[in-house]
Amino acid sequence: PSKWPSPARFMLNRESSYDEFLFLHDLYMNMIVSTLTFIADRAGEQKLGEALACQFGKAVVPLLENSPRGSLKELIPFLALKIFGIDNCNQTGLPKGSFTIQETDHAIIFKLDPCGSGGRLMRAGAYKAMSRWRKGQEDLVDFLFVTLCKLLPLPDSLLEWAFADTGGFVTQRKPYAQGKTTHGQSWSFGKKGMPNYCCQCGMLQEKLGNDCLAISPPRSLSSPCIWRFDKKGISK
Repeated sequence: PSKWPSPARFMLNRESSYDEFLFLHDLYMNMIVSTLTFIADRAGEQKLGEALACQFGKAVVPLLENSPRGSLKELIPFLALKIFGIDNCNQTGLPKGSFTIQETDHAIIFKLDPCGSGGRLMRAGAYKAMSRWRKGQEDLVDFLFVTLCKLLPLPDSLLEWAFADTGGFVTQRKPYAQGKTTHGQSWSFGKKGMPNYCCQCGMLQEKLGNDCLAISPPRSLSSPCIWRFDKKGISK
């Protein structure tokens, strides 16, 4: 018989699954931002905009078509559980994703501080070159981890605890020297220096307009991203 647990056991352990999803989530996130930067560097920002428009049409539109419409009772839980909640990966990893929801007389406001993808990339320094200090730190951690595992196998319980707390060191690594817009674009919230990954939400804002949704991207590394849903616009 196999020494590995059955797939059903992994599926039943939902808490562990949520924590372990961080690794796959961040892998996809890192691949996307690297690809967007490659397009902008090799083909220019116009082609990046075309790629984002293609991405919106083929991936985002089908999601919007199947999302709840016309009812705040359905829309807000959908966004909280299926979009922003999944994106912050159960608040695992460093830096951790987080969001709050506020309701006013006129709007529902999601405050992403930071969001689980673009905001975490920004705060992790993905848009800067890797420093020598950081490179030395990662090399040292790799060496110590491999050496310790060879000399002193660590118990599974300790590894599981460490992973649950931090998401695992490897998932904290983000691709460095990623690109930002060199000009204000309609899909970059009209801003120069907008991180390429965040331009996906800029394209969403451009396509949807401001009737029901207004996105305010982070003004700095420490500021949140604000999504404001107008109640009247949603009910139209």
